[in-house]
Amino acid sequence: MTNAGLDMVQTQAAEVAGLMKTLSHPNRLLIVCQLMDGESSVSQIEETTGVRQPTLSRELGRLRDEGLVQTRRESKAVFYSLKDDRLRDLMNVLCKAWGGEALAARERAATSEQPFFPTIEGRRTGRVRIKPDPYRKD
Repeated sequence: MTNAGLDMVQTQAAEVAGLMKTLSHPNRLLIVCQLMDGESSVSQIEETTGVRQPTLSRELGRLRDEGLVQTRRESKAVFYSLKDDRLRDLMNVLCKAWGGEALAARERAATSEQPFFPTIEGRRTGRVRIKPDPYRKD
């Protein structure tokens, strides 16, 4: 890497590290994966990801505070979507690196009306928990 390239990386390193830290929680990663398919309501995200509403609200708030998602209110429903196309590009790279089949399935799903979400043996994946959960006071 040239000195100019290294200088550019150094100026952006803190921002990229912050983004990766935000995405490092499994629930937030699932939410961003869901939003790759386009705008979704909180209830749609909850149903698809299996993340319960109180946890989902906290994680969506964190993504909103970090400027990764944007909201649109329609009556009582709140709809979320990805705010920055760079995040979509990053997620596509992650899917390609760690799940080439998942990326191919996403591309196939883009042409159909059925939303894409990673599955295990044809079933929707369940709730993801990290033990110990740093946000939980058990």
